[in-house]
Amino acid sequence: MKKGVFREVSLQRLSSPEQLDQLMSVTSPRAWLALLGVAAILLTALMWGIFGSIPNTTSGEGILIKSGGVLNITHSSGGQIRDIKVEAGDIVKRGDVVARIDRHELVEQITALEEQLEQVRISEVESEVKQIKDKELNDQINKLRTELEIESTIVAPEDGRVIEVDISMGEIVQPGMHLISIEREGDTVRDLEVVMYVPAEEGKQILPGMTAHISPTTVKKEEYGFMIGRVISVSEFPETAQGMMVTLGSQELVARLSRNSAPIEVRVELITDRSTVSGYKWSSLYGPPITIDTGTLCTGTVTISSQPPIRLVIPDVKKYLMGN
Repeated sequence: MKKGVFREVSLQRLSSPEQLDQLMSVTSPRAWLALLGVAAILLTALMWGIFGSIPNTTSGEGILIKSGGVLNITHSSGGQIRDIKVEAGDIVKRGDVVARIDRHELVEQITALEEQLEQVRISEVESEVKQIKDKELNDQINKLRTELEIESTIVAPEDGRVIEVDISMGEIVQPGMHLISIEREGDTVRDLEVVMYVPAEEGKQILPGMTAHISPTTVKKEEYGFMIGRVISVSEFPETAQGMMVTLGSQELVARLSRNSAPIEVRVELITDRSTVSGYKWSSLYGPPITIDTGTLCTGTVTISSQPPIRLVIPDVKKYLMGN
């Protein structure tokens, strides 16, 4: 018997009327699941593009300081430094002597008057004249001694902690020259705040009330996140080195944070959270298991604005369509 070219089962399917209206299976269930997955991803991407948000930020470097700020101690007199009684980290009270200046010209004047007084006392002039001259010289000596005490003594004007001593023994200082920096302490000082410096061209976009993310250099951002804060002030004009010195009290910090330019100063208030070890709110639940001390350097990012991702795509799409 001659063997047919087509299988018998196939011929039966073609010749059977019952098989004519049966649907052909085109896609398997697994393929349908894959198709639904792709559709879900596309829908999610579309929803994110419309309702999502991409922040526009600017960043800078700064330092955490007490809200009372830094006080720079100066003196109205010039002269040679003959004694320094404090060093960085020392706690001082208002009125404490922190250094002394040699005012040799006043000492010489006092010595000369004392010699005159001695001559008057051993002279043979009339007693009444001697008393008058004695009183006159004593008044001059006492006045000069008071002046010497004031002009040779450098005192702390407020309670605080010494953060930098910019003078050395034997150095000649001029009137009004910056000598010692202290960080204010006491009941008037609140929590830590951030003094941050950003490039002038970017800083003017920052406004009070904007959100800031602060990353102290002593904390691993990848592990503990960042501190949450809000901008409380923005300098109207770029800061000069002299202005930064008043705030920071350290020439090294001024050089590091200014980067040879005149930046905008931004002050950030940190949001408190007493459930964390540091006492401040972090992007992570509890933040790092350490306290954050004043004087800690940090980087900061301020969110200037935000917009849906689709707005970033539309200009490119328009440009593409117009180009074609």
